[in-house]
Amino acid sequence: MNPKKSNVQHLVGTVAMSSKKSSLQVRSVIEYAEGRFANIVGWVTIKNNVEGSGPSILQDAISLRSLSYALRSLLKHGQSDYGDFKDPTLAGSEGEKKRLTLFLKDATYFVNISEGGRSYAFPFDKYALLAFADQLKMLCEENDRMLFWHQRELASVARQHAH
Repeated sequence: MNPKKSNVQHLVGTVAMSSKKSSLQVRSVIEYAEGRFANIVGWVTIKNNVEGSGPSILQDAISLRSLSYALRSLLKHGQSDYGDFKDPTLAGSEGEKKRLTLFLKDATYFVNISEGGRSYAFPFDKYALLAFADQLKMLCEENDRMLFWHQRELASVARQHAH
């Protein structure tokens, strides 16, 4: 599908972890609207493997980068004050207000999404969290490359129209 001809999304990348009980996925896409670059957005999703469902939080490229830094801080200091809130009236959010948090309990690290009265947590040991943080950092770097490429493309088009 050609992004210049329709409203589409192109996958930048995915970072995923899985356990017996749940899975955690961060997916980043480029959005095109009316044939033009619009934004890079990502979803952080935790699914309960028994129920087959769970909440997602829509984030922009900066929020994904913030999450990457927060994971490293959690590893280094054993705690994090990171919290990303989403209002359900925002595009891509549904239902109750959502909150993405990170914490350490009994030598297990958690990424948690709470929605209304429910909470979905994905557990990591230290090395799995480090691997996930490294993969998320690489995804954020790819997001930055894509943003830079599209900014250069827009600047080139603007220069051509100026002449």
